[in-house]
Amino acid sequence: MSDEPLPEPPDEGEEQDEQDEQAEDGDEVNPDEFNPRIGARDDWAESMAKIQEVRRRKHQEARDEQSVKGGDEEDDESWESRERSMRSQGRLMRSCLIVVALLSVAAAWQLWLYMHPKPISCDIDLIRPHKFKVDVSDFFAPKVSAALQLVLNIKNSNLLRSMLLEQCKLTAFEDSTGLKLGSTQQNSLVLTPFSSTKVTVTLQQLAGGLPQPEQRRLAADFLGKKALFLTIVATASSRIPTKGSKASEVSTNSSKRVDMSGLLKEPFFQRAQAEPKAADAAADDDKVHDVKV
Repeated sequence: MSDEPLPEPPDEGEEQDEQDEQAEDGDEVNPDEFNPRIGARDDWAESMAKIQEVRRRKHQEARDEQSVKGGDEEDDESWESRERSMRSQGRLMRSCLIVVALLSVAAAWQLWLYMHPKPISCDIDLIRPHKFKVDVSDFFAPKVSAALQLVLNIKNSNLLRSMLLEQCKLTAFEDSTGLKLGSTQQNSLVLTPFSSTKVTVTLQQLAGGLPQPEQRRLAADFLGKKALFLTIVATASSRIPTKGSKASEVSTNSSKRVDMSGLLKEPFFQRAQAEPKAADAAADDDKVHDVKV
C-alpha cells in the first residue's frame, strides 16, 4: 500500500457558495453547461431554416420544371417554324428554277426563230366573182371571159423580225381536171414583226387563153351548173429585208365553189321589147279634136 494520503472530500458548503457566485455574476456562461432557453431558440431557428430550405428547394424544382417545359415548347415551335421556312424556301427555289428554265427555253426558241425566221404566209380569205361572159357569136366556137377578185391575208408570224414579201403568185385551176385557167401576183410588201394585212388582187382573163375545145367544154359546164369549182394555189416568196438574204417560198391550196349565177347572162336569150301600155293607148283614143265646119 502507498503511503500517500487520500484527497479530502469537498465541502458541500463551499460548492454551494461557488454556484451562487456564478448565478449572481451571470456574465460568464459556461458553454459546457446546458441552457434550456438557448437550446430551444437554436432548435426553432434550425427547424425554420430547414423549412425555408425545403420551400426554396421545391420552388426551385417547380421553376426548373416549368422552364424545361417552356424550353421544350419553344424548341418545338422553333423547329416547326424552321421546317416551314425551309419548305417554303424549297418551293420558292423550285418555282424560280422552273420560271428561269421556261424563260431560257423561250429565249432560246426566239433566238432560233430570229436566226431562222418563218416565211410569210399568204392565204385566201374570200373570192368574189367580178365578171363571167360566154360569147356565142360563133356558135361552134364560144369564148369564155371571166374575172375574179381575191382577198388575201398576208401574215408575218415572226415576233422579232420584219419580213419582205417579194411576191405572192396566185394560180387558178379547174377543180375537176386540174386545168390551169389563169394566174396573177401581188407585188413586194414589207411586214412588221407579228403583223398581218389584207390585200385585194384581181385575176383577169380567166380561161381566156384556153384552146377552143376546152373553152367550149368549160362554157357548157358553166351553163349547166351556174358556178365554177376552182382550186387556187397561193405561193408566197419572202426573205429578210437585208441585202444578200435568201428567199423562202410557202404554198397554200384552197378549193372554192364560185357562184356566178348573179353574173349570168344567157347567151341564147334576148329579151323582147316592151309593148306600149294599154292605158296610153286608151288615153290616145279618148282625145277629142275639134274640126272646123
